[in-house]
Amino acid sequence: MGKNALTSWLVITAKDFKVLFRNKFLFLIYFAVGISIILLALFIKFYLGSTMFRFFTPDQYLPALPNYMVYFVIFASSLYMMSQGAVSVTQEHESGAADRLMTMNVGTATIYFGKFVFFYLVALLQIILFNLISTLLFWEIEGIHLMNWTVPDVLLYVLVWPFFMVLGAALLYALITLIRRVTKTGK
Repeated sequence: MGKNALTSWLVITAKDFKVLFRNKFLFLIYFAVGISIILLALFIKFYLGSTMFRFFTPDQYLPALPNYMVYFVIFASSLYMMSQGAVSVTQEHESGAADRLMTMNVGTATIYFGKFVFFYLVALLQIILFNLISTLLFWEIEGIHLMNWTVPDVLLYVLVWPFFMVLGAALLYALITLIRRVTKTGK
């Protein structure tokens, strides 16, 4: 494990990515989410986009509204991975990995921070995939270049919103876990 907090959470994040790519069931679920994001981008381009352009101008519609349509996928998949499977927070405690990490002087906060960074990076991969497909599909319509990304757009739609989706999923997961513990112990 690492000697300080920086390398400790980084090692936990790297371990979770290794588990994600080696666990065939978890990777299959993540791959299916990626395929669904690609299909959602295709649906938006070939069906919903033409309808939406009747109500919004392209600069109002792109890149904001397509991104808002995919954030629920990031929220749901983050919440699922936090609660189920090999990279979940629950699995760390059930398998004893959290206890082993704590014996190596890795604090609980560092474990949760490393997990959060993992879920955030996974969400970034999803939103980058979606925006890459969307940018290719909406490159131009009738000779008009549509996807004019600015630096604030990239910061807001690619970095900030996925952070809030993962943070929201983490808070919901923590609340549900707390309610389960309280009802289980009866206190």
